[in-house]
Amino acid sequence: MDNNELELRDYIEVLLRQKWIIVLVFLVTAISAGVGALYMVKPVYQASALLMISKPGYQVELEPKIKTPIPFDISIETYKSLIKSADLERKVIKELGLDQPPDQLSIEALNNMISVEAVSKTDLIRI
Repeated sequence: MDNNELELRDYIEVLLRQKWIIVLVFLVTAISAGVGALYMVKPVYQASALLMISKPGYQVELEPKIKTPIPFDISIETYKSLIKSADLERKVIKELGLDQPPDQLSIEALNNMISVEAVSKTDLIRI
C-alpha cells in the first residue's frame, strides 16, 4: 500500500478525535430545526363547555287548590341539534368576524370542528 492511501482505521481516528465537534454540530442543527418548526406551526386552540339543561318550574294555577305543571318535553337531542344548526353557526362566524379573509371559515368547516355530546344519565351537554 502507498503512504498516500488512507485506511478505514485512519478515518475512524479522525472521527474520534473530532467527535465533540460532530456532536456539537448535530445538536445545534437539531435545536435550530426544532425552534424553527415551533415558529412555523400554526397554533391550535381547544375549548370545552358543559351546559346544564334545566326545566322551568312554571305552573298554571287554575284556582288556589289546583296547580298544573306546564309540560317541558324538549329533549337533550333537540338542544344538540340546535347547537349544531347552520343558523347558529352562521351567527357565530359573523359575530367572530370569521367570514372575512384571511380567516374565512365556512359553516361546514365550523360544524366539523364542533362536537356535541350528551353526558349519560344527566341533563348535561358537553360542547
